[in-house]
Amino acid sequence: MSRRGQPQIGRQADPAASLRVLHVFSELRHSGSEVMMRVASDLWAEHGVECEIVAVADVVGPYARTLEDAGYHIHRLSPSAPRLLTSFPRLLRAVKPDVVQLHGEWANFWLALEALCSGSRVVQTVHNCFPFSGALRMERTIQRRVLSNLGVDYAAVGPSVGLNEWRIFHNPTEIIWNWCDLKTFSQTTDVDRDAARGALGLHGDDQVVVSIGNCSPVKNHESILRAMATASILSNVVYLHVGDDSGEAGAAERELAASLDLGDRARFLGTIEDVSRVLHAADLFVMPSRNEGLAISAVEAVATGTPTLVTPVTGLRDIAALSSAIDTVEAEPVALSEAIARCLGRNDRDQRSRDLRATAERWFSPARGVAQYADLYRSSARASAASFASVEPATIAALLACHNRREHTLACLASLRANAVPGLTVDVHLVDDGSTDGTAEAVTAAYPDVEINRGSGDLFWGLGMRFAFTRAMPTHPDYLLWLNDDVVLDPDALKRLLATYAVLCASRQPLSVVVGSTRDSQTGATTYGGFRRTSRLRRMAFARVAPTDTPQSCDTMNGNVVLIPRSVYSIVGNIDEKLRYAMGDVDYGLRARSAGCQVFLAPGHVGTCNENPRAGTWRDDTLSRRERLRRAVLPNELPVAQWVALCRRHGGPLWPALALSPYVRLMAGRRRSR
Repeated sequence: MSRRGQPQIGRQADPAASLRVLHVFSELRHSGSEVMMRVASDLWAEHGVECEIVAVADVVGPYARTLEDAGYHIHRLSPSAPRLLTSFPRLLRAVKPDVVQLHGEWANFWLALEALCSGSRVVQTVHNCFPFSGALRMERTIQRRVLSNLGVDYAAVGPSVGLNEWRIFHNPTEIIWNWCDLKTFSQTTDVDRDAARGALGLHGDDQVVVSIGNCSPVKNHESILRAMATASILSNVVYLHVGDDSGEAGAAERELAASLDLGDRARFLGTIEDVSRVLHAADLFVMPSRNEGLAISAVEAVATGTPTLVTPVTGLRDIAALSSAIDTVEAEPVALSEAIARCLGRNDRDQRSRDLRATAERWFSPARGVAQYADLYRSSARASAASFASVEPATIAALLACHNRREHTLACLASLRANAVPGLTVDVHLVDDGSTDGTAEAVTAAYPDVEINRGSGDLFWGLGMRFAFTRAMPTHPDYLLWLNDDVVLDPDALKRLLATYAVLCASRQPLSVVVGSTRDSQTGATTYGGFRRTSRLRRMAFARVAPTDTPQSCDTMNGNVVLIPRSVYSIVGNIDEKLRYAMGDVDYGLRARSAGCQVFLAPGHVGTCNENPRAGTWRDDTLSRRERLRRAVLPNELPVAQWVALCRRHGGPLWPALALSPYVRLMAGRRRSR
């Protein structure tokens, strides 16, 4: 059986045996996947893997010689459909691969079927966020469903690519980050910088902006050129473009540079074999793409420690989420020019360079990526877990908001401190929303390392947690931990939440929120946790999910104990500022689901948290209807504007009726005698 419980066609790899893997490409060019293969050439043998490459193209491609020199045996097949469908089986019989890895979309369905029929296992790597639509989307959906049921494994080069596969096709993928050559793309030294600038004919006072990528509309180099022509950019700023500029797109960019009178300040260097030299000369790497999978050139810039500025689009957003030293900006020329000027004007380059290099070594190591693919070839279900498992030292940012509950807050922090996990650093960001009972002072005395941020008393839970989220973001923690200040965690709560996330990663659900259930301190009954919708029509009706001994899928959650990995919060973002009090957590879970992420309830309970009493609230049916309605619209109850906004966002076509429903029931309901 495959990891999804489907019959597996093809040979099952013996973990101790050597494997032969046939990689299927189109024309071999100096691009991301081919470069990664060159970088990995000496690493496969450590895992008992022998690789060959076939180019399905009219010509084998200019990068074939480089891959041959790296030790790969290269084959070529004609892309002509009738000929390919007969020549590929012959190649499979000659090579006898244990695994066939497909790197492109073209004809992958038929090639996968032929590989499966030959007895090989099949891995399909998805390299980009392809915006399939219409008939093509339907065709690809059917094909992926068929291949997945036959046991084909899918790998995505980053979280956004995996999320795109899930959103469009509901197709689970392993997340295996792209890697780069950390030896070639070493951290820039002063010697490297001077030598590279001299070789490129740059002056000592030039400030160098670099982009790497073939000219095409999706790369959006036009925005850099237009930004260079604005008043924000000083005259000593030089833009170096690296990449194929021989086509129509390249000609258009050259014409634009000429029309903007940029002269020698915009230089088109064409395709360069040694890209590292250009990055060593750079003061700033800029990538204003409109769409990316996981850009290798951005990864290489990070590896050299070059300050990096990217647009917050899919793929690039994944990289930016890994380090606070990576800046993001919208691609509009004026905003881009201001961001370039701001980045060039900083005086903390050395610290940023060290941070970027550490990020590359942690996430984009070739050894790590090769080990994950070797695991995937052997169907060991560890690849996604390895991509997202925290590398020590891992960090959690615990977010709390409090108001006049000093003893509760101290007890909560004590239980959090008791959850010591080796290799895990927990930084606490507490928002004290105008407490007058000495909460802040008591916390400072007991836990001086807790960051306390003061509110004016009108933040409530939603804006308080949003404030804490904002304070935690500069450090880009591996996880966020939402924690209500009246929760007392069990001593092993954090360990179990992290273990649940590891299980989800191994089962191809790395883009998952992990929710912890709490119990009543007296009765042991479940008080807060995850929710599922109870009706397809009444989409704002939810029922609490009782925890079991396995993770359970939910639609949304209470925010009392929630673990949010970076892979999720980098996509979903912060709590909505419009939802000030008790709806921000429900909205966040629903937004995560809408974005393609998942919400899972961890096994068992993770702590105690007594339910807020109903007495005196709008839910108290001993009060008069008028009094209940008056209380319902209070900011900390069911305020109309926030409830309507929530229903409009998540309630579907019946949202107006769902928005009116609780108020109508209040007015029509009966008062219960005391």
